[in-house]
Amino acid sequence: MASFSSANLSVKVAAPGVSVPAQGRDGQYWLVSGTSPACALVAGVAALIKSKYPRLAPHLVARALTSTTTDRPAEGYDSQVGFGIVDAAAALARAGRLAGVRPAQTSIKATVKYHGVLSPAPVRPRGSGQLVLFSLLWR
Repeated sequence: MASFSSANLSVKVAAPGVSVPAQGRDGQYWLVSGTSPACALVAGVAALIKSKYPRLAPHLVARALTSTTTDRPAEGYDSQVGFGIVDAAAALARAGRLAGVRPAQTSIKATVKYHGVLSPAPVRPRGSGQLVLFSLLWR
């Protein structure tokens, strides 16, 4: 948990919030810190779930997020990291089961670790005319 993080009973899940790669106004990627990038990462996983399962009820999206975390506290929950660190791949798979969809095999392979989080590609600045996509997968 970073020194600037919230610690209270409203914390449900944790996500990286220190040195998170983000695109700046200048078109380059910067490493940013704060609760905003952590929130964006969790919101992105929720959006991924809703894009794949648009009819999934909000409480089931929340269940998919909170029931599939990594690094869960020994007691199952604490006010610093909630139920643990959000895991995009596991949450999406759980959402599928909650939506009644049979699990499918995925071909995504994580190859790089970024501050303990698996990422499919290294983060680097965009060149002119070149689009760099990256995503974070938590395992």
